[in-house]
Amino acid sequence: MCGEYVIDSETETVMVAFSTRNLLLNGWRQTRFGFPSVLQVDCTHRLVLEGHACMLFGTVDAAQRFHIIGYGICDKEDELAHEVVFRALKDEMERVVQEHTDNQWPI
Repeated sequence: MCGEYVIDSETETVMVAFSTRNLLLNGWRQTRFGFPSVLQVDCTHRLVLEGHACMLFGTVDAAQRFHIIGYGICDKEDELAHEVVFRALKDEMERVVQEHTDNQWPI
């Protein structure tokens, strides 16, 4: 899990972001060494219709391939859900890059 998440059983609210260290580092690499990076979000249409939002976050390279940075699982697709998942992935990416920098690990 990445960053802050929201799980509230009383309001039946779920907003969680998932990723891996390598996917987060790939996202950082894209911002540094790729084309100007644009973060893109793709929601799985059928799951959203059924009430289970599954968001894929990623970037697109010069060959128009989508590279996943992380996933978001939400009870509904709204502005708050996007904000929570975006923030969690951003904060976790910054934490992982800082950890690699502090320990002088390759990025």
